[in-house]
Amino acid sequence: MSGLKLNDKKTEAPWIGANSGKDGISTPGRNFKWPKYKVKALGVWFSIDPEATATLNYNEKLDKVRNILSCWKYRRLTLIGKITVLKSLVASQLLYVLSPLLPNVKAIKEVNKLFYSFLWNGKGDKIKRDTITNDYSNGGLLASP
Repeated sequence: MSGLKLNDKKTEAPWIGANSGKDGISTPGRNFKWPKYKVKALGVWFSIDPEATATLNYNEKLDKVRNILSCWKYRRLTLIGKITVLKSLVASQLLYVLSPLLPNVKAIKEVNKLFYSFLWNGKGDKIKRDTITNDYSNGGLLASP
């Protein structure tokens, strides 16, 4: 045996189905926490309300993206340097959370706005978005080689 065991003092489990949102549910021999509406597992919020799940996850990550970009905003980075920051530090934060969730068009537009604002220092685009997102062989910079 590996010695792994469930830490029931830290374990949170939401009720789903007919029992969702109920209070006072006990489990004999276990000391689980039974939150009514949301639980966080592996950095992702889960809720009985899909809208709440999306809002919690996207808002948290958008704040984190804003913080990362504000740290790099005033450094004199080249265009390639800014793209490296976006790909390595920002996109990696978003991909983990976006994978298991339904797409949220509003949040995706906000992320797009943050990306291009960072890329062009809050000014208008200097290169067409269609061009810059092409492969390197077609004159783009954002696509992977």
